[in-house]
Amino acid sequence: MREYVTKAGVLDNPLVSIIVPVYKINEEYLHACIRSIIHQTYPNNDVILIDDGSPDNCGRICDSYAEQYPFIRVIHQENQGVSAARNHGILSAAGKYIIFVDADDWIDRDYVETLLSEIERQGTDVVCFQHIRESENDSLPSAGVSRVIEPSEFRAIQLHLLKGEAFYDHMDFKPPYGKIIRTSLLKDHEVLFPTGIRNAEDVIFNLYLCEFMQSAYFLNYNGYHYRIYEDSVSNRYNPQMPQILIRVIEEGEKFINLYHRDDAEYQEALGIHATMFVEAVERTYILHKNNSLNRKEMRDAAKSYLRNDTVWRYISMCRLCDFASLKRKTRLLMYRQKSLFFYSWFCELKKVVDRF
Repeated sequence: MREYVTKAGVLDNPLVSIIVPVYKINEEYLHACIRSIIHQTYPNNDVILIDDGSPDNCGRICDSYAEQYPFIRVIHQENQGVSAARNHGILSAAGKYIIFVDADDWIDRDYVETLLSEIERQGTDVVCFQHIRESENDSLPSAGVSRVIEPSEFRAIQLHLLKGEAFYDHMDFKPPYGKIIRTSLLKDHEVLFPTGIRNAEDVIFNLYLCEFMQSAYFLNYNGYHYRIYEDSVSNRYNPQMPQILIRVIEEGEKFINLYHRDDAEYQEALGIHATMFVEAVERTYILHKNNSLNRKEMRDAAKSYLRNDTVWRYISMCRLCDFASLKRKTRLLMYRQKSLFFYSWFCELKKVVDRF
């Protein structure tokens, strides 16, 4: 195997698997994503495009690139969700390392080279890094300081994830695309994404990742461009949101029972997340522009989440002091009293206020 000289010195040219789940992506965005991967300065890449049963032209676009470039593979599967698509990629990966890229984003030309150089130089299981939030009018890079993430911090990161908090010490550990990961870590410990969840699946994945990784490094590098647009998956109206969020809490409980059953702090952290998730129900069912539910339907939407036994058990663990804002304290009081009649009025008022 020929040697390859990078910024960090001479590497033995390890194979890097780049996993891209594809489903109903704007064709222009998909082309931009794949081309940014094709034109990497590092040459030894194993690109896996997973067509998750996309009903449009995305699968054919992926096939056209695979016909032109021998390092691109396409996996076609029936629609099972982004978690199953990423899992298929993990299990099919041939590389020493894995990188995730979302199909509506793009990466800088030196992206793979930079990350590979750093993880080889540090000798860690994981290197995580920053990203740039790209909207139509703004480009907002993140900031941080490159440093070793000490093993003593892994627990704190897990607690932040369980609470639903995006950042730990300026590090956004949540996104799957924000890391390069040693493939053997995922395969040896069967660290996969929970299937059937289309929201916060990355939280559960990262809980297990933190449980099994032995070393990690944070790199202050902004080479990933996260595209923000109105029809992105995170912004779409999803009538199944309460059921999805219930699954996230159940998966969080499963993780705690496996590895931290006697640690009350883990349970309290999940309780905070369960409480915060009600705001996600609000955004989907009450405040979303494509939704026109009446007051009764608002209450029914809230009931389907709040009266789930698992969700209620964790919300019951929350205290007013767990939340800083008066608005969230008020919400918690309504949840705890199951005052869903007043809650629906609260949400309707919020919908009116947020228009101005």
